[in-house]
Amino acid sequence: MDLVVTEDRAAHRFELSRGDEQLSHADYTVDGDAVVITHVQTAPRHRGNGFAAELMAGLLEQLRDSDRTVVPVCSYAVAYLGGNPDQHDLLA
Repeated sequence: MDLVVTEDRAAHRFELSRGDEQLSHADYTVDGDAVVITHVQTAPRHRGNGFAAELMAGLLEQLRDSDRTVVPVCSYAVAYLGGNPDQHDLLA
């Protein structure tokens, strides 16, 4: 089954899932056109499988497609963006 990143705007959350199973999520707040990533978490039994990185890649793609920017606050989001300079154009 494929991994899918979806955004739940009402809950201010991006979610990575496979089928009906949620693997990882990123909580955010909104500041104008910027999405402020406040927390990234992977379900304990799925940690170490790269799911948080998949989530970040997918949510950044969605932000790019919707002309939004990102402000990483969560330490994982900061580290992910630090390791992916090709995504720095999305930084607010």
